[in-house]
Amino acid sequence: MDFEAAAVEFLLSCSIALGGNKLIRVNDQWTENGCLWIAQVAASGIGKSPLTQMCGGRYIAEIHRRWDEEFEASKLAWEEADAETRKELVRPKRKRISEHSLTMERLFALHNDNPEGLGMVVDELRTIIDGLNQYKKSSGNDSPKLLSLWTGQRITNPVANDDRVLQRSYVPIGGGLQTDLLARIVNHAFEADGMAARFLFHFPQRSQTVTHPKDRDAIVNSITDQEKREFSQTLQRLIDSRDGGKDQLGYIKPIELTSEAHDLLQELQFQLETDSRKAGPGLREAYPKLVSYLYRMALLLHEINGHRSERIQLSIAEKAVKALLFFTANARKAYGEAGLNRETRQARRVLQWIQDQGGQCRQRDLSNALRRQFKTRSACNRMVQQLCMNGFLAMEQDGKAGVIRLIDKTEFPN
Repeated sequence: MDFEAAAVEFLLSCSIALGGNKLIRVNDQWTENGCLWIAQVAASGIGKSPLTQMCGGRYIAEIHRRWDEEFEASKLAWEEADAETRKELVRPKRKRISEHSLTMERLFALHNDNPEGLGMVVDELRTIIDGLNQYKKSSGNDSPKLLSLWTGQRITNPVANDDRVLQRSYVPIGGGLQTDLLARIVNHAFEADGMAARFLFHFPQRSQTVTHPKDRDAIVNSITDQEKREFSQTLQRLIDSRDGGKDQLGYIKPIELTSEAHDLLQELQFQLETDSRKAGPGLREAYPKLVSYLYRMALLLHEINGHRSERIQLSIAEKAVKALLFFTANARKAYGEAGLNRETRQARRVLQWIQDQGGQCRQRDLSNALRRQFKTRSACNRMVQQLCMNGFLAMEQDGKAGVIRLIDKTEFPN
């Protein structure tokens, strides 16, 4: 996995740790929180789940373990108290900052218990998407509710025995998405209702050569104890500050931008709004959300930086611009990939598989590996021949076996 994939996972962990009590003021009528929705798009088995754990998931799990111990002790004390004493006590509630896939009803209930926010991190995002309305006899309204959570505004979800109200929702979401299932998010229905536009996409890259376990261990061991402490301290500081950000009356006090930082972010905002006019359907709807993410990223990076200034400085804005340009490029790729026809997707699978083998493979191995992608072995062989004719592959003979070699090209067919 590449460095960018690790950075994206760390940003998600920080978004979860930050909570919803921090806002950035864009103008007098517009504020944004630090909530991110991220989809890591890659083939199954590339290592997305272990990366999530290494880049904050493991530390968040340790925080939950400590909170669980505190909850069990408080719960025992509450249960053992006599009836009169119990009336004076508040029934303990389990603290959480993230969970795995939840029904909408359960998400609202747990978010009510944890008003600063509740992230959802899953191995496969399709478990969230496919789970919408799964227990409803009719179509239900889970999808509109999930969309509303992204905005961070007041949301109600009354049920039979509870009038649930989230005064300020905050639900970061992250997970993996197999390349072949990208259309589960980027499709006409989710483009129309804005679901697809709310996700930031990244396409992790697998190394073309297999790294020996000893070499991987050496890379992990090269991280110094000081770097590990700074990593955990950053997450802990964000978690400790989840209750902050409010004035004496309990209202959230948004963080301001310096004039230089504000001017820089507005320049990219103008560019994004200009580019949206030229974009095709689907991607066009993503640009306004990318503008929101520009300011969300500035807030998040400011908080990660550790409150070294009261206002968001130009240096932070410059980093936010770089991050948004990165995610904008990935958005274009996501919408481009989802719009490819079946033949082009098959061609890309062939080229990607050969690339994962180090750039060459036996034709028989390729046909066996991708037999589920093609109806017949001959169909796979015809695709290889077409890619050879178009200059993407070269066919060579190694005895009786045909060997396919990937020709160095910076772009796959589109």
